[in-house]
Amino acid sequence: MKKVAIIGAGIVGATAAYYLSKESDLEVTVFDHGQGQATKAAAGIISPWFSKRRNKAWYKMARLGADFYVDLLADLEKSGQEIDFYQRSGVFLLKKDESKLEELYQLAIQRREESPLIDQLAILDQASANELFPGLQGFDRLLYASGGARVDGRLLVTRLLEASQVKLVKEKVTLTPLASGYQIDEEVFDQVILATGAWLGDLLEPLGYAVDIRPQKGQLRDYQLAQDMEAYPVVMPEG
Repeated sequence: MKKVAIIGAGIVGATAAYYLSKESDLEVTVFDHGQGQATKAAAGIISPWFSKRRNKAWYKMARLGADFYVDLLADLEKSGQEIDFYQRSGVFLLKKDESKLEELYQLAIQRREESPLIDQLAILDQASANELFPGLQGFDRLLYASGGARVDGRLLVTRLLEASQVKLVKEKVTLTPLASGYQIDEEVFDQVILATGAWLGDLLEPLGYAVDIRPQKGQLRDYQLAQDMEAYPVVMPEG
């Protein structure tokens, strides 16, 4: 039986652990010391379709990532796992210059041909938007896509690791290449998946590798409200 180590238990590492755990000839161990996870800190907005980045490779990756949730949810449901981490509630896109909304609407119409997950598209006035999100103000019009969603990253990782039932080691570890395999925490593995995100450089630097991956600062304001807002569309303001 092959032994596989996964360093990093964010969305990437936990997803890899879940699918690899289905392979009967693999023994999977996940290492994560539980600090500095982008997965836990992210707002979790699933709506890449309005991006105007020129980097086509980036958009393809983001689009396929959004599409992948459909398969992941189906697989978890089949195994009897809760999928309470994912809420398809739609998305509102706001622009300071609302004349740009029509252009983005047409862009999304084109992209819907390869991403049917986008589903319904519409430019809504405030009255129509308030039917979906009561009390939302500060705009005359906005762009709406019913396929937008939000993901609770912390809960997603928890569900994936529960379903995989792999061994989880909550330690910060180092990687030592051997003639055959890799040593991590006094244990030898045949193969290793590095899913450490922004900390990949720190892990690889002692081995003589340099990677152009680094942390990026972000800000998130978290409100605790009395009413249940899970069904409200995700709001993507400009900026």
